[in-house]
Amino acid sequence: MCADPRSQEPAAEEKLYDIDMPGPSGMDIVIFLFLVIPGLVVAALFLLGAILALAESTGSPAVGWMTFIALILVIAAWAAFVSTPRLKRSIKASIDASRPDEIAAAMEAHFEHRKWRPGNLTGFFLSTMAKAGRVGVTIRACKKAQREHIKPIHVRFEPIPLNEADPSFAELRSDPGVTGSAADGTTRQQSDNVERHQTFKRNLRFAGGWLPLLAFVVLAVVLTYQLATGGAIDPIHVLWLVMVGVSLLGIGGRGAWKSRRQWLLVPGGVVARRPARKKSLWKLHLFDRRKSVLFLQQEQSNIWRAWVADNELKESVQLTQVEAHTLLCAWLSPLIPPPVEHLSDLT
Repeated sequence: MCADPRSQEPAAEEKLYDIDMPGPSGMDIVIFLFLVIPGLVVAALFLLGAILALAESTGSPAVGWMTFIALILVIAAWAAFVSTPRLKRSIKASIDASRPDEIAAAMEAHFEHRKWRPGNLTGFFLSTMAKAGRVGVTIRACKKAQREHIKPIHVRFEPIPLNEADPSFAELRSDPGVTGSAADGTTRQQSDNVERHQTFKRNLRFAGGWLPLLAFVVLAVVLTYQLATGGAIDPIHVLWLVMVGVSLLGIGGRGAWKSRRQWLLVPGGVVARRPARKKSLWKLHLFDRRKSVLFLQQEQSNIWRAWVADNELKESVQLTQVEAHTLLCAWLSPLIPPPVEHLSDLT
């Protein structure tokens, strides 16, 4: 891979905007537990009673269920054609009315006043910012007590998988610029064993930790015992086993480094890699921090979500806390990322 002379030139330093993630207040919890939940239960019982009464009066259960399905479709149509477009217009208006240095405050306003949370509209928010030219913005959303100091990487390095189980990732964190070789005194087999162990631990975090795995094993043992002894199979146990199993299905395919979608760190940006039409090749997209928007939000104690968007594409992945921190260190690097055409060995 050839070095680009321009990539040795420093880019302008970029500021990291921190915004607060408002947690539920005591009054919010009380209202949810004693007003919202009981209200939803009463409404559900009332709706069920109305459907059963309609079915009994018409003598056809199908009429009641058709009415229920029609009601669901009306609610879905209202959300798709009224509520969501209205919120999108509000987001676009707030972005258009904000100066570049006020974008983070505009996003925080949606958290505080409109009860907006990161989700399906986060990608729209960021892509709207990018298309409006509000690029070069990096935002981190978490509680103040959980903010780590970010020290941008000032040393050039080769593209590295955004995967804390990868040896080159660990080397970047310990000694930026020294990558691609195993530690002294460590054999290749030992290195592979460590990597597999770290990969398992990392992916298990995305699946919910050890508790779902332990529950799956216990339920499997219980059902196996029931089958072996000829006892009756408890449908509840089967249902729980299926639900826990579904949560564990993605244990090997979550985060920013997966078989079909991968992120690689570069100074001052990130490279998103997807399979091309020819399965033997990869399609690359470079998110240059000077032309993109990055938003990081802490979802759990050790699980983060990252959204990135430019004028062409938007992406979203889950990260561990270590990966999120390192992503910010590389993203905020003052160095200019290499052009995508110089990353041909990644395709």
